[in-house]
Order: sequence, then C-alpha cells, then structure tokens
Amino acid sequence: MKTNRFALLLAAIAATALSTTGHAKDAETPAPSTPAAPAAPVPTPAPAPADPGADWVKVHSYNFDRHREVLACLPGLESKVDEQIAELGARRAALPEATDKKDWDFAMKEMVDARVNLMSASAELTKTAAETWDQQRDKVDQAWTRTQDDYRKVKASTTNR
Repeated sequence: MKTNRFALLLAAIAATALSTTGHAKDAETPAPSTPAAPAAPVPTPAPAPADPGADWVKVHSYNFDRHREVLACLPGLESKVDEQIAELGARRAALPEATDKKDWDFAMKEMVDARVNLMSASAELTKTAAETWDQQRDKVDQAWTRTQDDYRKVKASTTNR
C-alpha cells in the first residue's frame, strides 16, 4: 500500500512538472512585463563554528557583561554532543553481533545522562541573572567537560576498537 502511494505521488509530481515545462515558447502574446524590483541584499549567514568546544573555551569564563557571547555558544555545544552521540550510535550498530556490548552501553548511558545535564544547565543559564551568573556558567562548563570525558570513554571502550 505504501509503495502504491509513493508511486502515485511520484507520478503526480512528474505529471505536474511535465505539464508546466516547455509552454513558454507556445504563448502567442508575451505577458506584460513589469519592471524588476531591485534585488535586496541577501544577508550572508555566519559560518558555523568549526569547533564549538574551542569557542566555549574562549568564552566560558566571561562575566555577565558578556553573557550574550556565552549564550551564543550554547547551541553549538549541544549540537556537537548530539553529533557525537549519533557517531557513537553508528559505531555500535556496526559492531559484530557476537561482541559483548554491556560496557559500551553503560558508558553510552553515562554520555546521554551528561547530555541531559548539559541541556538542563544551558537552559538555566539562559534565565540566570547577574547575581548567579558565575555559578550557573560554571555548571554549564562542568556539564560540557563531562560530556567530552564520557565521549572519550565510549570511543575508547573495548567494543569500539
């Protein structure tokens, strides 16, 4: 049933594409032209940081006066951990069936727990006032360090050699 729906969807897309192409030359009268609006400059998105961890090392000790710079790093840290977890998950999936995965699974659970801790600390940091900034920022730093320690442990586990 799903295959039939998929085939019908593809056929409908192909029919639509074919019915809208090639007819511009057949038109007898050209459509009235409207002056083209000047193109607005398209803002160039900032390139993604090559290493969110390096960015964090640079800003992790900033005080509240520079909190925007610290908060701007948080999504990169969280994305980096998500990428690492996905990488390790792919490695586990590729392990031979006969491999004992108990130690690996335990280490991976620790990393996932560290990720949850990082997300929670990051969320709290975004709501933190100047009075508690240093304390909450340090919690994020500890959570980031833990994720990276756990990542190295999982990667170096005996089942990932």
